[in-house]
Amino acid sequence: MTVLDPYQVGLTGSWFAMGLGAAMVLYAWIAERHDEMRKHRLNDCGLVLIFAANLVLIMIRGGPRHGLDWFMAVVSPLIIAAALWRLFHTTPAK
Repeated sequence: MTVLDPYQVGLTGSWFAMGLGAAMVLYAWIAERHDEMRKHRLNDCGLVLIFAANLVLIMIRGGPRHGLDWFMAVVSPLIIAAALWRLFHTTPAK
């Protein structure tokens, strides 16, 4: 039985989430042409995944943090909050 290393799980999961988020954003930009609301929602979901994965990568990386790391650590939660706010406020009415 192998023991899962938390660092490897975080690294693999964050890269998977970043790839999935990038695929959602690209799909929204390229393939989704007819439904604008769906396009915006796909874009927002992709941005949440990308910036959350970026935060995980910043946290698990060892060594000193650089200016770009600190900038992303401050800006990423703001972008995530804005995208989630827009997702919650564009939910289709039932």
